[in-house]
Amino acid sequence: MSKLQALEEKVQVIPNMIRSSITLLDHLVTLSKALCGSGMYDELEQEEVKQSLDAMRTRADGYLATSVALETRINGIFKLVSNAMILRTQTTTADINHHALDLTKESIQDNSVLKLATLATLFYLPGSFVAGIFGMNYFDFGDGAKIEIASNFWIYLAVTIPLTILTGMAWWLAVRHQKNKAQAHSLDNLEKA
Repeated sequence: MSKLQALEEKVQVIPNMIRSSITLLDHLVTLSKALCGSGMYDELEQEEVKQSLDAMRTRADGYLATSVALETRINGIFKLVSNAMILRTQTTTADINHHALDLTKESIQDNSVLKLATLATLFYLPGSFVAGIFGMNYFDFGDGAKIEIASNFWIYLAVTIPLTILTGMAWWLAVRHQKNKAQAHSLDNLEKA
C-alpha cells in the first residue's frame, strides 16, 4: 500500500512538468518567429525549427494525456485496494464476532448444565449422607473373616437405584431442553437476519 501511495505521489507531479514543457515549447515557437522576423535566419530555417517544435509539442501533448490517464488509473487502483482492505478488515471482524458469540452461547449452555448438576447435588447430598449413616447397619464385619449383609439391605437398593435413574434422566432431559432452546434461538436469529 505504501509503494502504491509513493507511486501516486510521483505520478501527480508529471502532468505539471509536462505542462511546463509545453509552455516552454510555445515560447520557443514565438521566439523563433520573432528571430525570423528580425532577420536572424531565413524562413526555411524558421520552418524547420517550427516543425521540430510542433513535433515536440505533439509528443508532449500525448505524454500529458497519458500521464493524466495514468494518474486517474493509479487513483482508481489506490481506492480499490483501500476498499478491499477495509472489506477484508470488516469480514475478519465479523468472523471474530461470530466466533465470540458462539463461545458465549456454549459458555451459557455449560453454565446451565453445571447449575443443574449443582442443584441435583444439593438435593441428593443430604440423602447420600443419611444413606451413608444408615448403610453402616447393613453390614456386619463380626470376626473379620466373613461379611454379613443385613436382611433389610434391599430397602437401600430399592431407593438408591430408582433415585439414581431419575437423576440421570432429569439431567439428560435438561441438557436436551437446553440444546433445543439454543437451536430454536439460533433459527430465530437467522430468520431475523
